[in-house]
Amino acid sequence: MSRIIINADDLGWSRGINQGILKAYLHGVVNSSSWIVTTPYFDETIQLIQVNQLANIGIHINLTEGKPLLKNHNTIVDEKGSFIRNLHTLEHIDMKEVRDEIEAQIEKALATGILINHMDTHHHIHATSKFRKVFISFSNRYQLPLRKINNTVINPLKVLKFYLDTKQAKYYTSHFSADFFASEATSQNLIQILQKNKGRNIEIMCHPGFTDEENGDYNLEREKELAILTSPEMLTFISK
Repeated sequence: MSRIIINADDLGWSRGINQGILKAYLHGVVNSSSWIVTTPYFDETIQLIQVNQLANIGIHINLTEGKPLLKNHNTIVDEKGSFIRNLHTLEHIDMKEVRDEIEAQIEKALATGILINHMDTHHHIHATSKFRKVFISFSNRYQLPLRKINNTVINPLKVLKFYLDTKQAKYYTSHFSADFFASEATSQNLIQILQKNKGRNIEIMCHPGFTDEENGDYNLEREKELAILTSPEMLTFISK
């Protein structure tokens, strides 16, 4: 089945991102987004989704930035109670804390009554060897197809482990591209990605938004992406 999903990550992170994603839905080529539920903009995001009837809302599980929902973690947060950015590199982690936090975020999203139809993660932590089996388990338990995990290893033993870890995975799309990002977030590159994957069932990640002091390091780039995703050139190309 041929299907192009252009998914806007980080819905709910800031007002600027929310308004940018909304514009990309209403006046651009975005047709899917992933919602972070760990921020102060949770209620505002519910209203934005419902009032504008945004479709294809997924949950963007966050274990790598800001504060968790649950306050009893010891091994997945720093001394200030914030998530540890490179959590997947730490050796001594209580996996129960990871599972409890994932479950809390999923349940919080589902409790709103908004239809959640896929799952992915902030900073792609679900694709790391440390956590991919955990996320596949939750994906199957809640029947939320997971963002495609691409195999990037060459070592035969690691290839085998990847296969064993992911053989039960149910994916949102059969292909995934993270290539429209940062310096590669250009109209030319997005068109090349679309041409290369013509006829495929693919999700293309994007990060539209308006500048906002809460956006973090990836801030000005969001408006550049938004301009491309709402450009007449891109609307015309997608409609062909």
